[in-house]
Amino acid sequence: MNKTTSKGGKTMLEILEENGFKRLTPQDLMNLRFEWLIDGFLAKQSLVMLYAQAGSGKSYFALYLSKFLLENGKIRQVFYLDADNGKPTLKGRQVDKFISIPNFEYIAENKPNKYTIFKHLKRSNDLENVLIVIDSVRNFIKDDFNKDNMMIKFFDELQVLRDSGATIIFLHHQPKQIQDENNKLYKGATTFLDSVDEGYFLHKIDIKEYEEFIILVEPQKRRDATKPHAFKINTLKLSFESVDYLKYGENHKAQITLNLVKDILSECDELCQQDLASKIKRKIEQDYIEIVGRNALWKLLDKYKGILWEITYEPQERGGKKKCFTLIKN
Repeated sequence: MNKTTSKGGKTMLEILEENGFKRLTPQDLMNLRFEWLIDGFLAKQSLVMLYAQAGSGKSYFALYLSKFLLENGKIRQVFYLDADNGKPTLKGRQVDKFISIPNFEYIAENKPNKYTIFKHLKRSNDLENVLIVIDSVRNFIKDDFNKDNMMIKFFDELQVLRDSGATIIFLHHQPKQIQDENNKLYKGATTFLDSVDEGYFLHKIDIKEYEEFIILVEPQKRRDATKPHAFKINTLKLSFESVDYLKYGENHKAQITLNLVKDILSECDELCQQDLASKIKRKIEQDYIEIVGRNALWKLLDKYKGILWEITYEPQERGGKKKCFTLIKN
């Protein structure tokens, strides 16, 4: 490449390199290995937002997830930065048992310099294979988090930490919701979702109050082919495990519907919507089963596009396109 210009000035590449920008080479990508910490849920060296209403189990989930990843050798160190919860709350959550685990660092401080801590952490040289949890992100933001231009600067700092080797999860909140309804929106600027690799809406289902519950996480961005997941937490056993999402994430009728469609598609390479509808009708009449209504059916199937099946659109001879379904085989 010609390094000089006809006027004797500097090339764009030289100016970029002088200002710390590095040219991407084929080797940079060839040597890069994508790795899941939890398949279909959490990618190594990613920036992730978990958000929900207050009291939905965000902190519990992040705490148990951190313990699981550390004890299973997925990461080498946890830094849990908590500027939200008081020490009596932490005692009630048995945090003492978590911080007794080697390399589980719990920082429970509400210092004035918390607003600039990520700017300073960029200088760290030991971020490789580290998990950073931020609980909650609003406690570390001094500016108006409804304004994109202010939030871009904040997320730039988190992205630098991610690009230096860290996996980062931050907890965030929702606006006040109408009772028994949830619009799955989060507080703040669009930058929150624009700047992360993945954003998850989180929902808790109690099994035994204060003892065992299910955490459902639904991807809202899916940059890395993520899928909805369900996790069971038991606070007596301090256990954390992945469980069947369909069992807890959909009602009984929806579960029957999804499993029925999976069975039908498993017998065919591809089915267009009209043929699929005919087979569904024949099956429910034959087996006397009840599924969701017709309008709800196609919305439900669309929800699991890229998760249970692929949906494509094929042109027809007379114009228009037909919608086709193909089962994703694990």
